[in-house]
Amino acid sequence: MHINCIESFIHLSRTGSYTKTSDQINVSQPALSRRIKRLEDWLGYDVIDRTTYPVTLTRKGKAFRIVAVQFMKMLQNMKGR
Repeated sequence: MHINCIESFIHLSRTGSYTKTSDQINVSQPALSRRIKRLEDWLGYDVIDRTTYPVTLTRKGKAFRIVAVQFMKMLQNMKGR
């Protein structure tokens, strides 16, 4: 799994918008969608409820977000050690 897929998911969960997220992380909207889909394929379940706007997380997506944020914090803490 690519770290950028996890980072993109975290950003998307904060903004609730593919457009805002793609602008913030400087990737195209289709590329962002592919990252989220790649993450979901890897996890084996949907993390985004695509029937709502703003975008919301599924129940499993909310649980994964907690783990993803902790994981990214751990990686940042290990940087430069």
